[in-house]
Amino acid sequence: MKKQFIYLLLLSAVFIFSCGNPQTKQETTPQVTKEQVPSEHNIELNEGNKWKVDVQMMVYLRAMEKAVEAYTGDSADSFDTLAIFLQEQTNELTSNCTMEGKPHDELHKWLLPYMELVASMQGAKEETQRKEILLELKASFTELNTYFE
Repeated sequence: MKKQFIYLLLLSAVFIFSCGNPQTKQETTPQVTKEQVPSEHNIELNEGNKWKVDVQMMVYLRAMEKAVEAYTGDSADSFDTLAIFLQEQTNELTSNCTMEGKPHDELHKWLLPYMELVASMQGAKEETQRKEILLELKASFTELNTYFE
């Protein structure tokens, strides 16, 4: 467990600093509009519209989403294979980060909990745990598609 925490912490740090996003933050009070959909992770829409994700980054996101949707749950081995694939794709996504500014910040709000979820797959030995994580992964991609395109 401690090893997973350290791994997740290091991976998060790499992602945060790899984007090279030196920007000054302005203090503003967010205005909630009718167009905004409540998010578990406080993700905001872009004035009622979805945020644009860079095409090269969307490739990794769609590959992960397709893998989750295609997963049949037939064995612990296939779950472990899915976990490895999602971790590899997440690593590629974070190391190839090209986004900046508000879209980048909003994607982080989705990505960090997603990364924790992917890391939790390694410790899931029981079928009930695996099913729960899979449901959470699917919900995570539903949220991604609500706020990003």
